Amino acid sequence: MSSITAAQLYHLRTAGITDDLPALSRLIGDSTRILEVGCGTGRVLNWLAAHHPRLERLVGVEMDREKAELATSQLAEFSHVAIATSDFLNFETEGGFDVVLFAFNVVTEFLTGEKRQAALAKARELIESSGRVVIAVTAPNFEDWAVPEKVHRRTLRDESLGETEVVITCHRDRIEQVSRCEVEYVASTGELVKDRYEVALLTRRKLLMEYAAAQLNLIEEYGSYELTEITPTSPQIIHVLTR
Repeated sequence: MSSITAAQLYHLRTAGITDDLPALSRLIGDSTRILEVGCGTGRVLNWLAAHHPRLERLVGVEMDREKAELATSQLAEFSHVAIATSDFLNFETEGGFDVVLFAFNVVTEFLTGEKRQAALAKARELIESSGRVVIAVTAPNFEDWAVPEKVHRRTLRDESLGETEVVITCHRDRIEQVSRCEVEYVASTGELVKDRYEVALLTRRKLLMEYAAAQLNLIEEYGSYELTEITPTSPQIIHVLTR
C-alpha cells in the first residue's frame, strides 16, 4: 500500500462513475476534435476513445502530474489521444476544437467567479466558430450545503490492493460558497494515503451570468444525464454553449 499513489486511489474511487458517459457521447455527437478540461486519470477520455472511432484528436488537460501520468498510461493504446500536464488557464495548443468539455463538476474546481470566467473565456477561444462548450455540474442542494461538515465513507475493493476504506470530510465555507474536502484512504494494513480537493457551489443563475461575461451563448440545457428538461428539482445542470 505504501507504494500506491493518491492518483491511483482516485482512479479506483472514480472508476464506477458511469452515469454521465452516454449523455456526454450524445452531446459530442460526430465531433472529431475534443478537449477535456481536468481529465483526471482519463475516465471520460477512455470512454470517448473507445466509443467514438471517428475521433481524430482527443486532448486531456490535467494539472496534477500523477493523475496526468496515469491517464497517459491508461490511454497509451490510442494514438490520437494526448494528455497535457498543465493548469487549463496556462494551457497552450495549436489548432481549435469542435468541443471543449468540462465534465462531472470540473467547472466547480475553478473556485472564484473570476477564475471560472477566465476558464470559460479560454474555452471560447479554443473552439472553432461552430464549436461548442459542454458543461455538466451537480445541481446545488442548499439544505445539504447548510451542514457545516459532511463526512462520506465507502469501501473500495481491488484484486491487488484488497479493501481500502475511504473517508471524505468536507467543510463548507458558506460565505465563500466553497467546500474544502480532505480524503483519507486507509488500507486493511492500517497504512494511510491522503488527498484533498475543493469545489464551489454553483447555481444555474450564477452560471448563466458567467457565460454572459465570457461571451458564450447557451443553446441547449438539460436537467439529468438522461438529457431531460431541466426543472427546479433536477439532479444535474448540463449546458451546451457556443460563441
